[in-house]
Parts: sequence; C-alpha cells; structure tokens
Amino acid sequence: MNGALVRLAAVTGAAVLAATALTAPAHAQGGGVDCAYLLTAYPGGFSASVQLANTGPAVNGWVLSWSFPADTTIHGVWQSRITQPDPRTAIAVNMPWNARIPTGTTLGFGWTAAAPTTDIPTDLTLNGVPC
Repeated sequence: MNGALVRLAAVTGAAVLAATALTAPAHAQGGGVDCAYLLTAYPGGFSASVQLANTGPAVNGWVLSWSFPADTTIHGVWQSRITQPDPRTAIAVNMPWNARIPTGTTLGFGWTAAAPTTDIPTDLTLNGVPC
C-alpha cells in the first residue's frame, strides 16, 4: 500500500510540474483600461483569463478580440460570450450583467481551450483599441 501512495505522489507531482502558469504584462490602453492575460498551460491545452482594470472613464459595453498563434478550440467559457470566426481568432463580448466597467474596478472572464501551443497573444484589442 505504501508503494501505491508513493507512485500516486510521483504522478501528482509530475502533473503539477507539467502545468505552467504564465502572466502577460498588462498593456495600457489609451482609454484607461489595462488588460492582463493570465494563462495556465497543460499538455494539449490551457486555461486562460483576462482581467480588465479600468483606470479611465466608465466603460459601457465591451468587446475584446485577439489572435492565437496556432489553431485553437475553445471549450468552456465563463463571464463572457466567446466566438471564433476561425481557429486562430477569438472575440469575447460582455454578458448583460457585466457590460459596465466603472472607473476604478476590475472585471474578469476566462475560458479553457485545446491547442498545440500556448503562447500569449500580443494583439488584444478592447473595443477596437490595443490594450
């Protein structure tokens, strides 16, 4: 029995080492919203989220778009609606209850996806403005 626990601990440790968490630095947007792309990679896919921190005027309705470096299939989504016009492009739109981002607040949403690579996108745009 003790050997089984050691093997389980080794497998669990390997799984933890296989998952990698990365954070892209926030990029300031001209309109006062900073975007932070947070990523946890694992073999064959990843879990990601975006935090929108508003330091400017209140935002009423938002659309965030970006490109993946490789074909990606989004599976689960929370706190937004995400569409993919093609396997390398994603567009996230607010839900009715989180359309407004008041000054001084942060809003987040996320998703899980299958992808051969997990590089962080560099072309995030919020309402058409790079962030």
